[in-house]
Amino acid sequence: MQVDEAGTTAAAATVVLMMRKSAKPQMKSSIDFQADHPFLFVLSQNSHPLFIGIHN
Repeated sequence: MQVDEAGTTAAAATVVLMMRKSAKPQMKSSIDFQADHPFLFVLSQNSHPLFIGIHN
């Protein structure tokens, strides 16, 4: 899974694009996230899971 400013890409053929519909939020600083152990993740919208994955 790859998440960046352009959107989210998950699996081989699943793409979730996020488009900004309002003003760009002011970010004070970036946040570093280091995933160095297995974890489960869920992409959801309105409490409905769209994609569930596991990172080993």
